[in-house]
Amino acid sequence: MLLDLFFGDAKLKLDLEQHSPIKYFENDTPHKNFMQEFEIRVPYKNIGSQELTILDTWARVYLPDEQYDKLHISARVNDSERLRNDDYFEAMLVPANKGGELVLRFTAIARDCTTDTDVQNLMKECPEFDVAVYAECRGRKEVYIDKEILTVKF
Repeated sequence: MLLDLFFGDAKLKLDLEQHSPIKYFENDTPHKNFMQEFEIRVPYKNIGSQELTILDTWARVYLPDEQYDKLHISARVNDSERLRNDDYFEAMLVPANKGGELVLRFTAIARDCTTDTDVQNLMKECPEFDVAVYAECRGRKEVYIDKEILTVKF
């Protein structure tokens, strides 16, 4: 504790309670009946007294086949100022008492379909599920991993 007072430190705070509504993307691909993309934006802030380095972020969707086997949902995380189309997260510095928005981009794919299944109907039937949002961070101390749980309901 004395070290924190002397040197200060950095601490990431994800504000999952203030996340945006789900935003769906138009899909005009040949696979539009089988795939739907959407995003949720989550505010974050460095609530520490020193600059924070976010080294990496990732998300894990907790929707096992036992809960709902009609969809496969995957996620990737980016900062809203550094959106990418791959699974890579660009490390970034966050000054004390500053923040931004993380963008969780999801892809829902209909499984085991032999006809033009409408993925949006399958999403309406889907139960709520949790998504763990991980952030690997560092201040002046050792690297730590922050994990927060976001519950998604279509």
